[in-house]
Amino acid sequence: MPGNGRITSIRVGAGTGPTRIRFVVARSLQGQGGPAGGGCCFFVAEFPPAPQPPLTLTPNAVNTFAVDIPVERNASVQTGIITGDFIGFSAEPNTGELPLLDTDPGANSTLTGQTSASFYYPRLGALPGDAISSRNPKGIPGVDVLLQSTFVPAGTPGGGTGGVNPPPANPGGGPQPAPAAPPPAVAPRPPTAPALRGNALRTSGGRTIVELICRRDAACTGQLELLSRGAGAARNIVDDDGATHRAVPAATAARAVSYGKARYAIAAGRKARLRVSLNAKGRRLVRLRRRVKLALRLTPGAGGAPVTSPVTLTRSPRKA
Repeated sequence: MPGNGRITSIRVGAGTGPTRIRFVVARSLQGQGGPAGGGCCFFVAEFPPAPQPPLTLTPNAVNTFAVDIPVERNASVQTGIITGDFIGFSAEPNTGELPLLDTDPGANSTLTGQTSASFYYPRLGALPGDAISSRNPKGIPGVDVLLQSTFVPAGTPGGGTGGVNPPPANPGGGPQPAPAAPPPAVAPRPPTAPALRGNALRTSGGRTIVELICRRDAACTGQLELLSRGAGAARNIVDDDGATHRAVPAATAARAVSYGKARYAIAAGRKARLRVSLNAKGRRLVRLRRRVKLALRLTPGAGGAPVTSPVTLTRSPRKA
């Protein structure tokens, strides 16, 4: 994309068959001197989002879809992170031809240069980690993607185009058409949680280290909490020697139990090692069990949606 803004319409050239597709936004994160804990590409969103039904292409025609898709292209002076969004499509299998054009001129052609497309299998967004870990695409030389998008820059009335040169609005002269209404303002993206860099945690002396990375173009702030795995957790614990102990009171067994929490503040594009002190329940838990499965919840500040991940907490061997 040429900048921050919105895609307002997309044209797709269809082949045979009622191909069912969704538009996909992929994001590249790079440092000005090279990769910065990122790469290409991360999954951002798909349109229409599941479980809404996909779009169905009319065969052998140019299909135009009115959309409202926020996209970004910017560089942060503070962090040096360059963010760039790409628009593509995913298709359901066995529904029709993909909107692709074979442009390979052949071995005996005198033409130089050729178009190239990229693809993911499985589709970008199909794997659980596609939103927090980059996945490199595969290339298809000699193929052109039959997709054009209209781009409207943020904060401008009317806007421009993203790779599309439309015909003049009034090629025959005469009265000019009424000016287009200004596009809606691009709403700021809500804060998101940082990414967990590993699910295996070790504890020693009542503390554990949690490694996080902030993949946003602004700082990540919020709270981290270690919890029992969901409501209805077992009320009793069998320790490593086979003895049974009361884990939590019956009145609290129906809700998740907190074993420790800490605040985090990580600069954009940076990694951090967060030291989390276990509370009395957490210290007792790891004293009874050398290895225990927990949940780690990251709650961003300013009303961001919390993210919960499974983790395994292992007690380090005692020094002789």
